[in-house]
Amino acid sequence: MFGLFKKKKKAESGMKLRGFPGDLSTVKCLVMAAEKEVKLETELLDTQAGAQDEAEYRSLSPFGKVPYLQEGDAIAIGAEASLAYLDTRGKGFLNPKKAQNFGLMNYWGQVAETITAPVESLINASAFGTAEDGDAVERIESCVRCTRCCINR
Repeated sequence: MFGLFKKKKKAESGMKLRGFPGDLSTVKCLVMAAEKEVKLETELLDTQAGAQDEAEYRSLSPFGKVPYLQEGDAIAIGAEASLAYLDTRGKGFLNPKKAQNFGLMNYWGQVAETITAPVESLINASAFGTAEDGDAVERIESCVRCTRCCINR
């Protein structure tokens, strides 16, 4: 029937990830891509030099979020969106299919992110020689106390 019901082949367009190797969100995406066997082109976005605030990058990511994942016309900005996109593009699924389990996973992921944010700021401060975030130590201790309380319930 003149090719009306033939599947059109997609143009092969590589998946490109822009990020900074010292950024934990970028590392998460790289690990997810490796786990799911997704081939990525990587492009360095030097966030330490403020590349995420430049007009060229802001035209791609209006809020300057990192990492930035692009495949053809599809774009995922930020770690959560990029991880979800990679999970659907690669082999198998890492996220649970059952809605209740998926909700619990997201909840504990947010808890983990809350706990690791001050740790990340301490690591970055020591790695890049900037002044140590004195408030971060206090926030880490309060998160650890809160986590112990939640786990012991």
